[in-house]
Amino acid sequence: MFKKTIIAGLVASALVPAFASAADSPHTLTGNVGIYSQYIFRGLTQTDKEAALQGGFDYAHSSGFYAGIWMSNISWLRDFGAYNGGGSLEMDFYGGFKGAFGKSDFGYDIGLLQYYYPGSVAPGAVKADTLELYGAL
Repeated sequence: MFKKTIIAGLVASALVPAFASAADSPHTLTGNVGIYSQYIFRGLTQTDKEAALQGGFDYAHSSGFYAGIWMSNISWLRDFGAYNGGGSLEMDFYGGFKGAFGKSDFGYDIGLLQYYYPGSVAPGAVKADTLELYGAL
């Protein structure tokens, strides 16, 4: 599994360049990919101290609208027996709007974030998918 993760990461990093539109365009598209020693989220390991291949794409408009997708391998759903098929991928879909109040440096950001975990839920377990509303000033 680890060799497949490393190979996939190297291939993805070669094939997925960062995209940036022309300077006069209101649209921006960027991409990212990385291999990490482990994936820790909110203080908890998501890969049981194993390597993580992570990447995503982001779209932004000069109006302040943005949307994106980010993915990582995980193991915690299988490790705890919550999923009996799949359960080794996290897909995060997000979108929102951010801007500033007038010409000040005081800004805001509001959006939705969907955590999606494809796979078959084990009997008695609960699907791990979660939808979050977030905001920041």
